[in-house]
Amino acid sequence: MESWSIIWDYDGTILPFTPYDSEQFLLDYLINKKKKEISLIKRIVARAAIFADKKQILGHSFKKYFIWILKGIDAPVIKEVSTALSASIPDSYVDTFSIFAKKGFKMYIISCGTADLCINPLKIKKADTFFSEIISNPIVYKNNKVDGMFFNVKKGSDKIKIAEKLNLKPEKTIVVGDGYTDIPLLDWSFLPFMIDSEKTRRKKYSDKNYTFIESLSQMVDIMDKRLK
Repeated sequence: MESWSIIWDYDGTILPFTPYDSEQFLLDYLINKKKKEISLIKRIVARAAIFADKKQILGHSFKKYFIWILKGIDAPVIKEVSTALSASIPDSYVDTFSIFAKKGFKMYIISCGTADLCINPLKIKKADTFFSEIISNPIVYKNNKVDGMFFNVKKGSDKIKIAEKLNLKPEKTIVVGDGYTDIPLLDWSFLPFMIDSEKTRRKKYSDKNYTFIESLSQMVDIMDKRLK
């Protein structure tokens, strides 16, 4: 019998908004706690980029500003932020990953975000080993400073291409996401779950065949019933 797979998004799914996603959190951290490491103009642009990204104004172009702001930042700062982010990943979510792993689900993370802000916090939570692959966009370092980014997942449609390269089939793949970059993959899956902790998305996407959940922990009981 062919096993099921789960593709998880990261920001807003595994990492709840606090109220920022991981990249916005990093920019806010630089603005407020590392003022001496970035120029005034970069702080101004960073604040504007956070606002625009939260409003989904910049779209994919956010990364251009994000990398420009980060360039030259010391690598240890990224580790500091990773440690702070790890505290926001609920222990109950780690328990959920453990349960699905024990049930034989093969799990992946495919994210348009920054790999370092995903993999490092999960390692700190001892949750990274639950996933067969974590595919995102790693920071490129030079002389222990941020120098750029290698892009694996630029936009939502790239997630489908990656899933297909992993030989995953939509009828045997559960997809869990929360935002507009997840829509293509959610629509691709026969079992799409959308995180809607504030109960605002179910009306917006009422025409979609999504199962809306407020927490990842709800998935275990739902899947037990559906896969009987």
